[in-house]
Amino acid sequence: TWERHLQHVQEVLQTLRKHRLYANLDKCTFGMTKVHYLGYVVDEEGVHVDPEKIQ
Repeated sequence: TWERHLQHVQEVLQTLRKHRLYANLDKCTFGMTKVHYLGYVVDEEGVHVDPEKIQ
C-alpha cells in the first residue's frame, strides 16, 4: 500500500541519517511502480531483462 511504502521510505532515510549517510534527493524517485536498473526492469511481478536491451 501507499502508506506502507511511505513508512519504508521513512525507515530507510532514518537509517541513512543515523549512520551519517545522505541520499541525493535530486537523484531519488519515490512511489514508482516500475524501475529500470542496470539493464533490468523491477516491478510488482519481479525482475526482468529490459526489453529495450534485447537485440
